[in-house]
Amino acid sequence: MPRPLQLGFGLIHGGFHGAWCWSEVVRRLAWPCAAVDLPGRTGSREQLAGITYEDWVQSATVQIGALAVDRLVIVAHSLGGITLPAVAERLSDKVRHCVFIAAVMPPEGRAFADLGHIAEAADGVWPKPPSEALERSLCNDMPPGSIDGLWPKLAQAEPLGPLRHAISRRTILRTPVTFIRALRDVTGCLGDLDAGDSPLRAEFPDATIEHVEAGHSLIMTAPDEVARLLTRIGKDVLRAG
Repeated sequence: MPRPLQLGFGLIHGGFHGAWCWSEVVRRLAWPCAAVDLPGRTGSREQLAGITYEDWVQSATVQIGALAVDRLVIVAHSLGGITLPAVAERLSDKVRHCVFIAAVMPPEGRAFADLGHIAEAADGVWPKPPSEALERSLCNDMPPGSIDGLWPKLAQAEPLGPLRHAISRRTILRTPVTFIRALRDVTGCLGDLDAGDSPLRAEFPDATIEHVEAGHSLIMTAPDEVARLLTRIGKDVLRAG
C-alpha cells in the first residue's frame, strides 16, 4: 500500500523581517514548515551591499527544499513576493500552490526598486525606515506602542541587489495561486485586486482571492485566519494528489 503524500509549507518573510514573524502561523499548521531567513538579516552594511537576488533565491530554495515532503505550498508575505516565483520554479517538481499574502507584486519584468518605494543609500543598502513610519505601515492594527517590541527584531537594512532585480512570474502562471489581501493594509500591497481592470487579476485570471480584516502584518495579528486559509489550501493539495 503506497504511503500517504507528505505536505509541507515554505514561508518567505518580507522586508526587514525574518523567520520569527511566522511563528504564530507555524504553530497553528498541522504540517512541517520551513520559515526561511533570507541573507541579510545580520551582517555589516558592506556585506549586505554584496547580496544578490540569486543569493536570496538560492538560500530560500535550499531551506525549503530540505523539507522531507512530496508536495509543497510556497507562501510569501510582503516583500517575499519577489522571491517566491523563482523559488517555486526551482522546486517545481513539488510545488502545488503559491500563496501571496499582502505581497509586493511589481509589474512583470520590473523590479521592486522601480516602484519608487525605497530610499537608496550610497553604500548599496535600504536602511530601516524610521520607527514612526513603520508604526504607521506595520502596526496600524496593533495596540499602541507595539512598534517598541517589534523594532529590535527588525533588520537594520536590506540589500539593494535583490530589490533591483527584474521579476518574472511567467513560470508560475500554470500553478494554482491564492492572493490574501489585508483589508486594513495601508501599504497598498495587492490593493488593486478588487478592481475590475486589475493588471494582476488579468495576469492570474484563475487565482483565488481571499480577504482578511487586518493590517499589513496579518501573519502576526491575524494568525488564526491566515492559518485557516493555509490549512484549507493544504487539504485541497492533498485531495488533488
